[in-house]
Amino acid sequence: MKEKRHYEDISKAPLLENTKISSEVAKAIIDPLQDKGYPTQYASLNENIGGLKHGSFIVIGAEQGRGKSIFALNLLLEQCRNGIKSCYVDIENGEPQTWKRLMMINYQLDSATIMGMTVGKIKKLADGIENFSYYNESHIARLVTESKPKRNVILDLIRQRIDDGYKVFVIDPFSRFCEDDANNELHEEGIFAGHLADLAREKEICIIAVHHLRKGNQNKRVQEESEIVESDYAVPTLESFRGSSKIIDRATEVIGIIRFPKQTGADIVNMRILKARTGRTGHFFINFDKVTLTFVEPFIDPIKRLFGEAAEEIT
Repeated sequence: MKEKRHYEDISKAPLLENTKISSEVAKAIIDPLQDKGYPTQYASLNENIGGLKHGSFIVIGAEQGRGKSIFALNLLLEQCRNGIKSCYVDIENGEPQTWKRLMMINYQLDSATIMGMTVGKIKKLADGIENFSYYNESHIARLVTESKPKRNVILDLIRQRIDDGYKVFVIDPFSRFCEDDANNELHEEGIFAGHLADLAREKEICIIAVHHLRKGNQNKRVQEESEIVESDYAVPTLESFRGSSKIIDRATEVIGIIRFPKQTGADIVNMRILKARTGRTGHFFINFDKVTLTFVEPFIDPIKRLFGEAAEEIT
């Protein structure tokens, strides 16, 4: 009897037509990066993943102090300068530090110059950053209730900003928005990542999640991937991210960062594209200017940066 009812239920369901390939799908086969979204200032990133694509949920990860928040701010401010409304949600770095970073990157200023400014000058420079919204922990905390954790507040905030025309969002750091349930944090991170990915796809926006890789991942030796002297560094892999949470399961792109600190004015940075749903994985090198907190491409070898053309004779 039960089987009969089940059969009758199935027979009443409408039949679905076989899926046929569309012209858009055919074009995507030929050129997976045809929807290039918003270009970044980094040609290698644009060529590999198509920039900040519409509907993308990008995860940028590294161990603490490697520059992932600063890199995300560089990406964000470039969009603002191009007229794309962008939003930064940060509940870790603190308001004074974040605004200082923003001004250093946006105006190419060093720390000493900003520290010597008047309050009025700083406010004027900060107000001059157009197409930009910033929310910190104090903004978020006021909206959190027992029935509405931080991650739900963020989802509502993103929806509101979308209605205001915002297209690019940075969530920093991702895991801090899942602390409400410490006993089940990894499960909550997976759910939150799913909500962000669904929202990005539905509204055709780009959401970037800054993610701390937990300590204890096995260090792997960087060998002969550039002219950099071989050293021990924690090299992010997809397994590093899986050990942290389920965030990468829903990510469209995953980028790991390694910095090779130097005594010169620039660090060498290795950007590793570990996952690219419609692009290419791989890696490339850029410079990090510690004076203005900017990442610069093309990659310039520190010796050549210091000595110019004479570097060829030195080396």
